[in-house]
Amino acid sequence: MPAACAGLAASLGLAGRVLSADPTGDVRAGADGNRSLLLPDVTASLDGPPLYLSVKGVGALTPMYGEVGWPTRRFTGETWYGEAPFGGQGQVNAARGLDLTERAGGTTSIHGFRICPVVQVVEVPEAAVHRDEYWYRRFRGPVLQEHRLVPSDVRLFHAAEHTLGQDPARVLAAFGEPDLDTFLDNLLRSGLAALTVWARTARETPHGLSGLGYFNVWLDKDSVVAPDGTLYFADLEGLDEQLAAPGLATVDERVRDQFEHNLYELLFAVDLVQRLHENRVGRVLSAAARRRKVAARVELALVDDPVLETVSRPEGLSLLVKPIVPTPPVLLPLFDL
Repeated sequence: MPAACAGLAASLGLAGRVLSADPTGDVRAGADGNRSLLLPDVTASLDGPPLYLSVKGVGALTPMYGEVGWPTRRFTGETWYGEAPFGGQGQVNAARGLDLTERAGGTTSIHGFRICPVVQVVEVPEAAVHRDEYWYRRFRGPVLQEHRLVPSDVRLFHAAEHTLGQDPARVLAAFGEPDLDTFLDNLLRSGLAALTVWARTARETPHGLSGLGYFNVWLDKDSVVAPDGTLYFADLEGLDEQLAAPGLATVDERVRDQFEHNLYELLFAVDLVQRLHENRVGRVLSAAARRRKVAARVELALVDDPVLETVSRPEGLSLLVKPIVPTPPVLLPLFDL
């Protein structure tokens, strides 16, 4: 477990324990994807809203190939994405989550980039693993289970029963009808931080500057929405180190590519909530007025951001990205006004 979370694991009664998806058990839990369960009664507060225990690797609910669902969740011997057993968590992925949680130092923030911290990783007893049940590729490593803290079971667009993008009115009702101005400010602040995580985590190495980048992950399915609108990145194994070095990529290219990679998904969510807000107050804006409104929100949301500054000109709004290591800033056009 991360040193920063050792006391937390003990206080929550989790230290060294494995959650079994036994239908005769007495732990209240809800499905959170094919191999995860969320326990709404196990909560902790770090530096923001209450966080709930999400257990990743509690057995798969649906088989990988061509069969109907099992009556109970199962740990199988099949390899999933080359790094994990189907139904459980693997060593490489678990180590990544532990490392990034340690970098956050017992908080949910890495220079403004919000994460779902991993409290501990435990090994599933071998007796609970159907090691010989596999379809094509056998997994031979230890089967692990990851205990992490999440702000809700709501994803941005995919990989959840209810998402902000697909059912915003229902999600906001479940969140207790938060103030939409505050919700939008938090969504923009945390979302733009997620789009500039390379600049927030850049550090010098013998081979060049290295920062965190997204590998086969996206904000739409891998980030969780808090009731106050803040986005938390949940699937930490999808973040890896990306170098800016001669022959690979420049700092400008790393920052710019990461920003464009997920900007549409963030803006789609912001636009949905902004339009819902307009309908509720009875004042629907034109596209031009909406751009100006959201641009003003961005300027306010980023006042205290350690990496981003807004640059406003008559022709539009841009973001000045200033990595946390000494290197020239990158100017990114955001809105045409």
